[in-house]
Amino acid sequence: MIVMGIDFGTTQSKMAVMDEFGRAKPIRNAEGDEITPTVVAFENGETPIVGIEAYRLALSQPEHTRMDFKLKLGADEVLYTTKSGKKHTATTLSSLVLAKLKCDAESALGESIHAVVLTCPANFQDHQRQALLDAAKLAGLEVRRLVPEPSAAAMAYGLQRSDQTFFVFDLGGGTFDATVARIQGAKLDVLGTSGLPNVGGRNFDQILMEHLLHEFKGKAGFAPDRSQDLAFFEDARERTEQAKVTLATREKTTVTLGARGKYASIEVTRDTFLRLTASLVEQAASTCNDLLQLVGLSWSRIDKLLFVGGGSRAVGVKEAMEKASGQRVSQDIDPIRAVAFGAAIQGAIEAGGFVLDGRAIPAPKLHLTDVTAYAIGCMVDDVHLGFSNAVIVPRHSRVPSRLTKTFKLKEPQQTHAEIVLLQGNEGDPADQCLRLGQMELSDLPAEPTMPPRIEVTLDFDKNGICSAFGKDTLSGKSTQMRIDYSKGLVGVHR
Repeated sequence: MIVMGIDFGTTQSKMAVMDEFGRAKPIRNAEGDEITPTVVAFENGETPIVGIEAYRLALSQPEHTRMDFKLKLGADEVLYTTKSGKKHTATTLSSLVLAKLKCDAESALGESIHAVVLTCPANFQDHQRQALLDAAKLAGLEVRRLVPEPSAAAMAYGLQRSDQTFFVFDLGGGTFDATVARIQGAKLDVLGTSGLPNVGGRNFDQILMEHLLHEFKGKAGFAPDRSQDLAFFEDARERTEQAKVTLATREKTTVTLGARGKYASIEVTRDTFLRLTASLVEQAASTCNDLLQLVGLSWSRIDKLLFVGGGSRAVGVKEAMEKASGQRVSQDIDPIRAVAFGAAIQGAIEAGGFVLDGRAIPAPKLHLTDVTAYAIGCMVDDVHLGFSNAVIVPRHSRVPSRLTKTFKLKEPQQTHAEIVLLQGNEGDPADQCLRLGQMELSDLPAEPTMPPRIEVTLDFDKNGICSAFGKDTLSGKSTQMRIDYSKGLVGVHR
């Protein structure tokens, strides 16, 4: 059985599988392309269309087209309602894209696809990961493993290499991830990961588009309105993307925009683009430096700097990172295919090898050990810090992992405990942490003293999804939950 790899991106998605030579290869979609736009349109407000046709419909039916919904996974927001009243969230829209990828892969490979390795941003939180798993299930896919995108790219690089420490700079369409990894023999260890959830190629486009709109207003004498000029904005978006690509090889380009019978030609230079997007590049570079400091390394200890994602090809990004790191960007990896190829490698590992055209293909000899992107703990009423976070699972803990910490009740004779889970660093004020959820223990035996008795265990599975368990060691009473990102109240004391 084949376990296919899917790079489910904010702006575009890709598929890959291992071939008979033990190498990852792309799978083309029904249109014959390696890349499928992560776009869903509803033709005439009803019939869903996915991929390049949906992308094209954005010009004529922008009000019926949805993009960038990956960034809203985990939210209950209704993003589109069909004429018949069917409501679509980011999860259901994502499932439509995954269903097309499944169908196209089955046609290309000539066999049914039921299992996949799926990728996600390294900084995706628990509820976002779970929503992506739900989308895959709706599409008829079993996710054997959910792999962070830079970790997948690290697998694509590390398969044929050994004894190196390398840095993955992953600037995709909607997010930025940075990962430090080390390959030793057949063991690939992720040492640390960080990222920016709202910095990606789309942000570069948006900044350039805002500049073009400002220039258009000055030349045409009015500012187009999204409620009246939807087609203008879709055309401007596409022309902005084209201009960004052109500036990678030319010093300047001209963009022509038109609305309500008024047209304007706007010249954009490479220097202008660099000035407009400098803050985004600086944020990414700063994140990289902070990550290296966190894992106790310097750029001089990095053997390779790998660039991944379409956004990494934007003007000025490569030059800025080479200057900041003192490293040359490696050409040993395909920045567009790397994540999908890494997912395909992990897919072959999950399958334990497979049979292709009657030949037994062994599983690649590579073992990935990933880490948690965030620290998670329990809210306590500390005598010095007040309501704060007591970390149970530190950031960059190995995944899967299961860690336990024991707490005191807040008061003598207390018979009820509310266990509130927080995402944040050790000692962070509770109101500055993300509240993940709460568990309760009731009818506890009253004790005049306050020994440590409430065990809180956090269990991260291989997909980075966390389950929590609470237990009173005196009575044996217990409770458990999946992190659901609901809000809770304080209940335990260190």
